[in-house]
Amino acid sequence: MKKLFKKIGRSQGVLFSLVQSSAIAAVVLLAVSHVSCKMTETGISVSEGDYTTPVLESYSLTGEKTMRLVFSKKITLENLNLTPEVEIDSVSYDSQENSICFADVTFSSGLEIGREYSLFGDVIDESGNSLAFCIPFSGYNAEIPVLEITEIRQMYKGESKGDGKFYCEYVELCAKSAGNLSGLELFSVSDGEEKKFVLPSVRVSEGDIVVVHLRSKGEGCISELDDDLNLSYALGSASGVRDLWDENEDARLNDTADVVVLRNSADGTLLDVVPYAKAGTENWKNESFSSVLEDAVRQNLWSPDSSIGAAVNADGITATKSLLKIKDGHSAECWQVSATNGGTPGTL
Repeated sequence: MKKLFKKIGRSQGVLFSLVQSSAIAAVVLLAVSHVSCKMTETGISVSEGDYTTPVLESYSLTGEKTMRLVFSKKITLENLNLTPEVEIDSVSYDSQENSICFADVTFSSGLEIGREYSLFGDVIDESGNSLAFCIPFSGYNAEIPVLEITEIRQMYKGESKGDGKFYCEYVELCAKSAGNLSGLELFSVSDGEEKKFVLPSVRVSEGDIVVVHLRSKGEGCISELDDDLNLSYALGSASGVRDLWDENEDARLNDTADVVVLRNSADGTLLDVVPYAKAGTENWKNESFSSVLEDAVRQNLWSPDSSIGAAVNADGITATKSLLKIKDGHSAECWQVSATNGGTPGTL
């Protein structure tokens, strides 16, 4: 059977491309149907068997030196190599009753936080079906800081008479401990996973403030990735505070009701969650909102419950007035609408 090529794309998690041979259509269809054929003196002989290639279901980093690949059937890995070059120390396998196979890869040394890597290799199943794969990923972040959401501006206002002033949506974060932001994800349930912002590899110290601007409009939308924290000068930027800009130009955050989520992409751990809703909003739009909040309640990241009635009251919010966290805790009473036009990005 012709070898298949599978490539894993970062944004989708799993994205496949198939290198097809010039085999006749009938043979291809038979292969897909789990049968094979061969020519005999009397014609085509069809035999049954497993002619499906293994499927790479998912992958994740499980530590600074370890990675887990999940395949659809029992397999072995060959010709593994990592670029930039780091030696492969070992590979172990664990096949489950449901045919799922875990392949745990151990590297010879810890990977650099946030650095871009690619794992190449071949995978072969027990029937000899094979494929080649390439997995791009960023080095595991073992230095996750304690972070909390301290301000949210969910409404947008465009420029007036060409004045170049855009009031863009943003979320302010405060570091409660030192660490690295690499791989952390910020999104709202209303926007969905596909619109999440992945924070870059940047070190923060305890007390640092990071303003994540979810829309870039006008001049001066410059992400501050190094030590100079005065590069950004668009409206909403703050001197001496780290500004990070999403290159997106479309709307973010729902004006009426939403749940803002800060999460570790490596294992899905919630770091902070803030729901808000205007008075009179009776229910969350769908079960996704309450599902995230139920997880937050279990992890003591929100209280007392996942109902929309327990959300921060967003009445009075405008494009120039934000939601501010005014005291420690994880409940609606810890928040209020700012009294200052323009919000207070970078100021606790």
